[in-house]
Amino acid sequence: MYNIINLQKDIINSKQVMKKTLGAIFILIPLILSGCSVTEGEGSNIDTIDSTQPIITFPLAVTSIGQSIDLIILQGALETMQLDYACNSQLTAEDIHNYNTLLVAVGSSKKGMNFANVTLDQELERIHQLNKHVKDETTIILIHMGGVNRRGVESDKLIRNSFPLADGIIVIKDGNHDCFFSDYAKEHNIWFNEIDTIKDLQPLLEALIQN
Repeated sequence: MYNIINLQKDIINSKQVMKKTLGAIFILIPLILSGCSVTEGEGSNIDTIDSTQPIITFPLAVTSIGQSIDLIILQGALETMQLDYACNSQLTAEDIHNYNTLLVAVGSSKKGMNFANVTLDQELERIHQLNKHVKDETTIILIHMGGVNRRGVESDKLIRNSFPLADGIIVIKDGNHDCFFSDYAKEHNIWFNEIDTIKDLQPLLEALIQN
């Protein structure tokens, strides 16, 4: 028989449920406002992070980390812009001091590394040496145009190790599906720009050139 004791228990249970619900709401509110996903393993969805915008000055060089097609895409944009630049797909720490700006196309390709006769470990060592010897006056922008198909264990390892080089990061949207790039940029206050398609790369680079 339902009595006053049962009523009191129901009231107590209702208060506990309400307390938990409100607690969950207060946890979710800042996540929602910051654009963060509450799905484990996913982060914030950000198009741009307006930290100090890097400026492309000359002399300019481009290189690859991972020997993927990203470098060809980057070169295509620069050729259309009719810019003077040097291209060295295996640029070393000794070379970097000859340039004011370095654009790094990052993404792993086994075929590309085989063609260039380099291994993943050699690429990682090159990143280590670049990180070790790069000077503050060299502006470095990481660029990933390969999208989700150019992500994976090897690519992510190269990208993760390249992050400390970056004064800025440009990534095609589906390559940042898990917010791998934007989360790092946000955490380290690095300029970041996410573009929708490859054709958006050229106008973005044009906007970064110092007139």
